[in-house]
Amino acid sequence: MVFLLSGQAVPRILKQRCFESESSQNFNGKLVLIFMADRIPSKYEQIYKIVRLIPPGKIATYGQIASLIEQCTPRMVGYAMAATPDGKNIPWHRVINSQGKVSKRSGGDGEKIQQILLEAEGVKFNKTGRVNLSKVKWEFPVLT
Repeated sequence: MVFLLSGQAVPRILKQRCFESESSQNFNGKLVLIFMADRIPSKYEQIYKIVRLIPPGKIATYGQIASLIEQCTPRMVGYAMAATPDGKNIPWHRVINSQGKVSKRSGGDGEKIQQILLEAEGVKFNKTGRVNLSKVKWEFPVLT
């Protein structure tokens, strides 16, 4: 499970361990993403930080990511993926819908490109365009 903490919610001991920008810490056996109290990131920045954790060959769903961020919806995650800035090393293609499919786009080749990128990482799609979520869905790690 991933906890995103910011502002007053960050325990003092964690603030003391985090002197510059964001970091990841192990706190009571859980992965904790820590943000500096004076720099509360936008929802998109929080989403991008989580998406960067997804390894090649694995996927996460919009809802899975949304559930990790306070007051975030799967649709917001989708909007963030559509607005991913170039050159920021955000693997947007590793986020799909809860049906195990690449979401339809209103135009362009984004849907096809996403499937090609996932297949290049070893993700297999069946004839109906679904992945086997039990095999490729990434469960966010618990650090020990």
